[in-house]
Amino acid sequence: MERRFRLQAVLNYRQDLEEGLQLELGRLQGEEHVARQRLETLRAESHYTLNATGEMLAEARPDMSAVQQGFVYLEALQLRIDAQLAELAELAAQVEAKRKEVVEAMQARKVLEKLKQRHERAYAEWVRQAEQRLVDDMATVRHNRRMAEEGSGS
Repeated sequence: MERRFRLQAVLNYRQDLEEGLQLELGRLQGEEHVARQRLETLRAESHYTLNATGEMLAEARPDMSAVQQGFVYLEALQLRIDAQLAELAELAAQVEAKRKEVVEAMQARKVLEKLKQRHERAYAEWVRQAEQRLVDDMATVRHNRRMAEEGSGS
């Protein structure tokens, strides 16, 4: 029985593949986090603009061009928010798909690791049995030698 695990190269490849997928997942999660922050910034800006425009309307003599600009800006912000929501949804889908790939890669690696552990246990058992046979053979030789010495000594 061989001591080395024949599928070690495959196990190494699967470990490298899993690490690469985990790095990609981390990068995508970072992008998703940045996209969420951008969305929150846009929402806060929209809320601020809405309040400012409302305050302008509450004045005794509001500047209608400024109010109109406020509403135009609010519409533009809403379009940016919608676009950011779409981007965030796409990133979330990519993160989930990558997470599934990572899980599949982990499962594939774990299968090989279990095979390696089984191989190591089988090899250790084989070595133990070989050592036991050697000890048994040495004991038999000693016994035969003693018997021969006792037989010739009589």
